[in-house]
Amino acid sequence: TLVMANKYFGGVLNNPKVHSHPDQELIDLALETVKKCDLDMETLHVQDTLDDIMELLRRSNKYIDETQPWFFAKDPADFPRLQTIIYNLCEAIRFAAVLLESFIPETSKTILDQLNTQQRSKESLFSFGNLEEDTKVTDKPAILYARLNEAEVLAKLMPEPKKLETKPEITIDDFNKIDLRVGKILSCKQHATAEKLLVSQVQVGPEVRQIVSGIADKFKPEELIGKKVVIVANLKAAKLRGEISQGMMLVGEEGETLEILSVETLPEGSIVR
Repeated sequence: TLVMANKYFGGVLNNPKVHSHPDQELIDLALETVKKCDLDMETLHVQDTLDDIMELLRRSNKYIDETQPWFFAKDPADFPRLQTIIYNLCEAIRFAAVLLESFIPETSKTILDQLNTQQRSKESLFSFGNLEEDTKVTDKPAILYARLNEAEVLAKLMPEPKKLETKPEITIDDFNKIDLRVGKILSCKQHATAEKLLVSQVQVGPEVRQIVSGIADKFKPEELIGKKVVIVANLKAAKLRGEISQGMMLVGEEGETLEILSVETLPEGSIVR
């Protein structure tokens, strides 16, 4: 679009408003896109906002094919129509650039700089035609996206989310070997010689088990008494600093934060899966 503006009119934009049917469709869509984006953002539908902006850019590409601006460059008598087409395209692009500012501010600024416009506010999109006339657009336009390739633009706007880092995969058979049960902490005390260990007596179905947990720096013994927790019931017993541990209590961890996994409504001994 900017190449045509420079080729035919020395880069100066004017809007004689010599309209035809495709013009009004583009104008209506630009104004409707602003309303749609407002609604999408209010309802936190970010992807829908981007889709709406891309639809405006696709319609702009179609507008070029429909109006064939190069056809009107043959006869000076048709220049007003050509000026109108180029202006409408630049204005539609301005609409998209302003709407994109929240997502890709650097690209938005580059587009608006190339249009040499000061009309960059959301309020400037309340009507179509606020792009300044007699404005000279850049004579060295940068190609941001070849033919506004939708996949490339959306990839830049919505990058692939990072994948969760996990331990090596296991099969369902491996998982089924783990016996997770609900246990109720009957008593809990600080380990006599290890400041980070708590020693708990846990009711698991008909039996009481002793479980030693390295969570004393995060929880006080009295905070745990009465809680129903999830334990690994078939973990081989181990001696930790002189105390036998007959299972493992499960906790959630994020950085320095630990949270006991609890199942308060199920009876002791219930299976967790």
